[in-house]
Amino acid sequence: MCIFTFKTDEEAISIANSSPFALGGSVFCLDSNRRDKFMKNMRSGMVNANDFAVNYLCQSLPFGGIGESGFGRFAGEEGLRGCCYERASTEDKFEILGIRASIPSVVQYPQKVAGPIFVTNLITLIYGKGFKSKLISFWDIIQSAMSSE
Repeated sequence: MCIFTFKTDEEAISIANSSPFALGGSVFCLDSNRRDKFMKNMRSGMVNANDFAVNYLCQSLPFGGIGESGFGRFAGEEGLRGCCYERASTEDKFEILGIRASIPSVVQYPQKVAGPIFVTNLITLIYGKGFKSKLISFWDIIQSAMSSE
């Protein structure tokens, strides 16, 4: 154990945070407000109040450091998540209604008949202002897509 002297609480926190190793820390203090300030501001993977090893004994708590003491956690829910790949999953809740997403046919670029007109209308449809201009662009896109087949 290393023991340092300090004059202010801020200096003590600075000393504790100056080490590149930050697996765990302990704060021994009878004043709960002062202790909480230390615990909140200490940079470490784990911190104990008035104890030095209780987190090692509680297997449901995540264990791990920061800085040169490692990255990630094991044990507890956080440790289990570290061994998992997160994945988003969706499900069509309206399939029973017969509403299905279909994959549109491939649009060949540039358009053979009206390439520049198609692109201009597409840009207007997406970024244009006003419902009327968007509706006209949509109709022109449909017509150009049907005429290029």
